[in-house]
Parts: sequence; C-alpha cells; structure tokens
Amino acid sequence: MLSLSPVEPVVVKAEDEIEPLTVSLATASRLLGVSDRHIRSHLAEIPHIRLGGRLLFRLESLRQFLAEREQTAKS
Repeated sequence: MLSLSPVEPVVVKAEDEIEPLTVSLATASRLLGVSDRHIRSHLAEIPHIRLGGRLLFRLESLRQFLAEREQTAKS
C-alpha cells in the first residue's frame, strides 16, 4: 500500500503534458527579459548547450545562473 505524506502535494499530469528540460534562445531571452542578441553576446557566461545547431538552455541552469549573479550583486 502506498502512503503519501500530507505535506507533499500530489501532482497528476496528463500523459501528453511534458515539462521541458530545456528552452530555446527565444524563450530564454523572454524569461531573462533581455534580447536574443544580448544572450548571444554573453554566451561565455550563460550556461547553454548546442544540439542540432540550436542553442538550448536548461531551466535549472538559468535559475542557478541568476541566483549566482544575484549573490554577486549583493556583495
């Protein structure tokens, strides 16, 4: 028998509903609030991968990147 902790909510998604692991350059620029050109000029700093000729950005990595930049700005 499966017991669930009352603290942890259970999220049921439809089978065809998939949470993306990566986002495109266009989506990353919208999420960060900067232009595509700005991201391209700072690729050495922003974590990304190239796959099939496309620039992809992991959401997890973008969040971490922002958190690190925020900490640096507070120092």
